Amino acid sequence: MEHLKKTKKANYLALLLTFIILAASFVPTQKAHAASIQFDKKVFLTLYKNKKDIDTSAYCVIRNVPSGKTISKVKSSKKKVIAAKQETGLNMIKLIPKKPGTAKITFQYAKKKYTITATAAYWKNPCKSFKIGDTDYSRNFKVSGRYCVNRKSGDLSAKVSIVPNKGWKLVEITNDGSKVKNNSNVLLRPSYVYGGGVASGSHVRATFKNKKTKQVVYLVLEYSDQDKPNENQFWVMR
Repeated sequence: MEHLKKTKKANYLALLLTFIILAASFVPTQKAHAASIQFDKKVFLTLYKNKKDIDTSAYCVIRNVPSGKTISKVKSSKKKVIAAKQETGLNMIKLIPKKPGTAKITFQYAKKKYTITATAAYWKNPCKSFKIGDTDYSRNFKVSGRYCVNRKSGDLSAKVSIVPNKGWKLVEITNDGSKVKNNSNVLLRPSYVYGGGVASGSHVRATFKNKKTKQVVYLVLEYSDQDKPNENQFWVMR
């Protein structure tokens, strides 16, 4: 009987210790998660030469802010380089590039100050070669990151071959949203329908990353049957 009592007591203590350890590990994790906000600490903005009428502003979203709470005191260290303002009633900061340079964007949340490093620069082509079949479209991305090949009829199946410029890394290639390998075939359909039923044609998108600054840049080639001239499009990932 004495041995049985000791065994029951030992089991009880072991169970109690396990409960204490689990409770201690659970509570701090829950508190840390509730207090943690997330945002992009580095943001890159694009300017286009001789295109001052293009809206190149972008939004930095502050995530994981509890309902009813908000950020405040949004400021830019260099307003003449990059202006910053909070969108009314939202935990979003609108960044407006004025000229090339870097600015520190600060804001407050829960009495703590946070900083975003924002850099504005003129568009620079990250691509040395962007071949689809026998045609190299790399020169068409000297002006912007989006180029439209229009007034096309009939599908085109051809090999995509992309070579990045020095200092850049090719991260990914997609064909109408599906990943494809470099030097493999892509299918371009001029009447392909995507994006909520809007007929825009197929597209090939290449993602590049600057090895030094870590800036991510996208090149998009559209292939469409639409009746408009081949052209560059000026756009920004918001």
